[in-house]
Amino acid sequence: MLKKIIYFCVCFVGLFFCFSCSYLEQYPREQTLVAVLNFGISDFDPILSNDYESPTVLTLVYEGLFKYDLSLKPVPSLVENWRVEDDIHYKMRIKQGVFFHNGEELKASDVKFSLERAFAYEDIAYLFKHIQKDSIKILDDYTFQFSLKHPDPTILMTLCHVATS
Repeated sequence: MLKKIIYFCVCFVGLFFCFSCSYLEQYPREQTLVAVLNFGISDFDPILSNDYESPTVLTLVYEGLFKYDLSLKPVPSLVENWRVEDDIHYKMRIKQGVFFHNGEELKASDVKFSLERAFAYEDIAYLFKHIQKDSIKILDDYTFQFSLKHPDPTILMTLCHVATS
């Protein structure tokens, strides 16, 4: 009886691998991302995906200003360096040579656009409630600044959120 169960399991696993691999052969590998998830994501737009599961996938697709390291501390991702003055004025420089999928280079104006867009969606705007909306200024192609309404020690963690992508 045990041999029959083992034989059945081996056959089942073998058939599973045969059919699952042949299914993927119809797609060109250089243009296809295949992911197996035990949940669905709400949207591929990071602003519209403020649920628990979606950021898990979206952080593999989008890169934010900051990200968490292995000890869950915010570290720069697209930001090259930053300076804080008076605990409320932030000046950040983004990395040069970062490109979107369409070939356009990332600029500070893109960051401003993303942050201002986040303010417009109530499901995500609460994350940025400490940033003064009208304070986001472009200083040059790669440098921007913003001010907080009051000191906020969690602002770098906020900038780790996929909505800042």
